[in-house]
Amino acid sequence: MTIKLFTDLLDKAVQKRSADTNCRVSLLARVRAERGSSSGGRRGLLAGILSLLAAGIAIAVQAQGLTSLQERKHLPPGVVDAQRFLTQRGWKPHATRAEPRMRGSILRISPQTATPEGTGSTATWQPLGPSAVNTPNYGLVTGRVSSIAFDPADSTGNRVYLGTTGGGVWLSQNAGTSNTANVVFAPLTDTLGAMSGARDASISIGALTVQPGATGVILAGTGDPNDALDSYYGAGILRSTDGGNTWSLIPATADQEWAFAGEGFAGFAWSTVNQQVVVAAVSQAYEGVLTDAVRANASYEGLYYSNDSGATWSLARITDGNGSDVQGPTDPFAHPDGNAATSVVWNPVRNLFVAAVRFHGYYQSSDGVTWTRLSAQPGTGLTTGVCPTNPRTVGSLGCPIFRGTLAVNPLTGDTFAWTVDIDNQDQGIWQDQCSDSGGVCSNQNFTFSKQ
Repeated sequence: MTIKLFTDLLDKAVQKRSADTNCRVSLLARVRAERGSSSGGRRGLLAGILSLLAAGIAIAVQAQGLTSLQERKHLPPGVVDAQRFLTQRGWKPHATRAEPRMRGSILRISPQTATPEGTGSTATWQPLGPSAVNTPNYGLVTGRVSSIAFDPADSTGNRVYLGTTGGGVWLSQNAGTSNTANVVFAPLTDTLGAMSGARDASISIGALTVQPGATGVILAGTGDPNDALDSYYGAGILRSTDGGNTWSLIPATADQEWAFAGEGFAGFAWSTVNQQVVVAAVSQAYEGVLTDAVRANASYEGLYYSNDSGATWSLARITDGNGSDVQGPTDPFAHPDGNAATSVVWNPVRNLFVAAVRFHGYYQSSDGVTWTRLSAQPGTGLTTGVCPTNPRTVGSLGCPIFRGTLAVNPLTGDTFAWTVDIDNQDQGIWQDQCSDSGGVCSNQNFTFSKQ
């Protein structure tokens, strides 16, 4: 089947599904944009065709005049499965208030006993909690821990915050105790008034951070970016100024132009040059895509910065140089909802932020406001040829970075990047060696020359 014939047939099928017109146009544009590209682009084209074929089959099956409400809307099977999964857990479409997270009459906390894998020098990982919840339909449930944040002001390591994919933020005051069975975690967001007015609110946490300097400021990005069936989408940033006792919700940028609804948070990073500056990486939450939770022309993935400890936020500019912007506050809207930023870190030796952007590559910034593409990308595949700027839309599917993850050694200044492409193919872990000399990197620019 030729590409033209395939897209023509798909056009006819998708026309029956008016609610997804924008999605159809976006997907077809992606496939057509990949035509005539390099072999890497052809690989992305094949992935796009397979995705579109699955969508076309789902649309054709559902266009047979079925009578249920979901079938009348011609929802793809993935959406039906997602909505069934969410409904069983108390989700209601477009609810204006958060539903209670637990029904006390049928749920109880199950005590957890730590079972060390070894003792002394042989000990590895040991369970610390939070404990499992015993449910009547699913048995013991221990949702995923999506983020961990130590309080930099606590030199004992006892004060630890956890972000969970469906259970909000938890705090332990004794995480460093030698007897792990005595470690206690307490929930901080089970009764959260800050979410009462949020549409489809959830306390799924994707990223969590504590501001250095004992300020009491904690930022929790709602929305899980890990692309699992239970990756609930978020409503914005939860911010506390008193160590997690009370919270406020930040649903959008200060100018109200860019919203966080339906998205996920992949990370936060604080500057050590100006400790009021913090950057957030906003990414995709899988459930937000399946249930159309993102708000058209408002919800936006990308990099955001704050100059006031996370109280207000602004969209950052991401540029490939020579006037070619990936996206930014003065650039055209990148449809459907921006370019996902999958990781962000601060390198305290180089005094630079570094971030990963899906289908584009790795970028750096000194202030969080403007980001420029690294001249030396990790590995050999992230070239400008296969990773073009693509203004007004997302990057190329042929660009081999679906998710990039970054880490920094704060003592040596070395930066590590791990990249996975859209086909879940590992692109390797690459190291940039700072070669610190007197607090300054001997290598002035990132090289990522060591795998």
